[in-house]
Amino acid sequence: MIGRGFVIGLMAFTATLWTGWWLSHRKRRGVGFGFGVAAIVMTLVASLAVANASFAYLPRLGDVFGGRGQWRSAPLRIVLASSTTRPFGIVTTLPVVGDAAHLGSAHTLVWLPPQYFSDTDARFPVVYLMHGSPGAPVDWLRAAGAADAALASARAGRPAILAMPRVSRGWFDDSECVNGRNQQVESYVVRAVVPSIDTQLRTRPDREARIIAGVSAGGFCALNLGLRHRDVWGTILDLSGFDHPTYGGNMAGLFGRRSDLRRVVARNTPWRYAADLAPAPCMHVWLDSGDDDGPALRSAHRMADLLTSAGQPTQLRVRPGGHTYGVWRPALAQSMAWGVAVADGAGSCPTCAAHPPTCQANVPKPPPASAPVLHLRHRR
Repeated sequence: MIGRGFVIGLMAFTATLWTGWWLSHRKRRGVGFGFGVAAIVMTLVASLAVANASFAYLPRLGDVFGGRGQWRSAPLRIVLASSTTRPFGIVTTLPVVGDAAHLGSAHTLVWLPPQYFSDTDARFPVVYLMHGSPGAPVDWLRAAGAADAALASARAGRPAILAMPRVSRGWFDDSECVNGRNQQVESYVVRAVVPSIDTQLRTRPDREARIIAGVSAGGFCALNLGLRHRDVWGTILDLSGFDHPTYGGNMAGLFGRRSDLRRVVARNTPWRYAADLAPAPCMHVWLDSGDDDGPALRSAHRMADLLTSAGQPTQLRVRPGGHTYGVWRPALAQSMAWGVAVADGAGSCPTCAAHPPTCQANVPKPPPASAPVLHLRHRR
């Protein structure tokens, strides 16, 4: 594991190299030069290791050198043409038909469960995974363990397809998944990504079988897109997302300078519009945060109260940790299992339309957590 001990050892080795350079660079320049180059390289490596340890992005040493856990990949033409069984599922790249929203990519990563190949008549729910910022779609596989979590769900009899679209132009770009000044990401996801998945794969093409999830900035994406498009998705998994767009506080930079900027921002700020949501269609929502993640935790509590008051069945889970993949890996595994169970009919909300203030939903209880849970509220 790439933990504190590994990082401390790396820093100690780097310090030794710098000491060697200091002792030898005046008397033995060749040796000193070698020590200096090695020290500079290891300083960069140690700095990256500290950042990685802080966010728990690559938890295992094998991940740094391309380790893939249990996820396998293959080109789409081979995946769809082959009759080979896939006991671990398979990752492939699917073309997105439609405007790429100036993202520079018209493709999305997908993971297909083993049952997609063993039962060729079956159709499957889809979990749409919105990456954070900085971030990229592959983060779900490398850092969040999405394929492993989905495989565990599939082996438990709850198979689902994962779709991991690009929602930014690059690693540091932050689109907030809105129709902004430079990118129409909301329209791209709703009008291009979802139809492309339903057209090319054996999905269950209905809102109840679609789940939208995200971490950090992607958590806001999932929350905002899910609530704004309840005709498309039936379940939201928001892991450490805010309940409002951020973009460094520069809303004009995000949406452009426009006369209706205040109204557009309000329409993309869940905490401001959640209380006015119509009771139907009913939305199942899972909110998750680390107990040391102040802004995200406050957003989760506020949204849990607002959504509950609006008659939407809501789960709120707070677990030990901060704004890192150390929180998001177990959160994704647990929330995904819950969400797929809801999509498979374990949760329903038949009385929401008739009794919006006291919607009594048949919501499945969350599966046991693998890590200690500090706080759990089952909101109805």
